[in-house]
Amino acid sequence: MGEGALLAKHCFASARTHSRQRLGRAPEGYLQRPPQPDPPRHPTANPLLLRLLLLPLLLLRILGRCRATSPADQHPPYKRLT
Repeated sequence: MGEGALLAKHCFASARTHSRQRLGRAPEGYLQRPPQPDPPRHPTANPLLLRLLLLPLLLLRILGRCRATSPADQHPPYKRLT
């Protein structure tokens, strides 16, 4: 190939590469960017974690029902006679 042919080939290849870059395509010799990862297919909320977080509240509620009542709670308040 002559020098003019190599220059023409180079100009044509570089012009084609730039147009492909403008169109969002990968030019020759470059790797395309990796595809986006798929969204997770499993649920993000963990029911076991939620139950572990709610367990202390449940225990406090159960213990609150079982606690000994004070004498003031056992008798109704006196009514005023007027």
